[in-house]
Amino acid sequence: MCKIFLDFYKFLASMPPYEPSDVLVPPERGWPSITPEKMSKLDKNHTVVDLLKHLPYLNMDRREKGDGRFNYRITYDTEVLDYRGRVLEEALKACREPAYNQAYMPPHGPFPAWVVAIASFTSRNGEYALLDTTDGTITRLLNAGHSYDATYANNDPRSWRDKSAIYFENLKREFEQSLWLPCWERGEFALMGPHDQKYDEVRHIYASHGWPNAFKREECGQALRQWDSDAN
Repeated sequence: MCKIFLDFYKFLASMPPYEPSDVLVPPERGWPSITPEKMSKLDKNHTVVDLLKHLPYLNMDRREKGDGRFNYRITYDTEVLDYRGRVLEEALKACREPAYNQAYMPPHGPFPAWVVAIASFTSRNGEYALLDTTDGTITRLLNAGHSYDATYANNDPRSWRDKSAIYFENLKREFEQSLWLPCWERGEFALMGPHDQKYDEVRHIYASHGWPNAFKREECGQALRQWDSDAN
């Protein structure tokens, strides 16, 4: 499971402005900030705690305005959750203050102890990615609601879910097909899709630098930086 996450994050880091140095691999004993004592307040079982402690993460600590690398997103208005710090603290705050509104606990929940969010929305148009540790599958739920029929019987422990998919493979395919293209906009991280006004310009820059099969990452990054500078 950990290798699946790591491979996807390394794939993202093959594109600017994701930085290879922001793909973080845990120490041998796992991330020290993720402990059973902290996680016990979130009603998650040992399997979830152990997984989060040993997962690689995409660094989400760089949020200073103007950094150009903060708020990495992996699909429309959706960011991965980095449990090493802020996400865990916000989840614990939500336990202490039930009215506290944050992304860790979706309105579709609460979910079972063996299920944990690994990505969450940044706006009402984003989505959740929920990992079921009983079988390693990931379910995508739209923040604005969902209408899929349940795929498991009511007495099945996975009956909470509505639809499952090979999450990272699907996302990787979307990037490779240029449905999502990361770039900078006004010096900050942006993820362009066909619905964005400047998408065709960004797609042209990627295509002219060989995306995805003969990609020149550094040259593309320089061109994207220049494009952003010229536009602003």
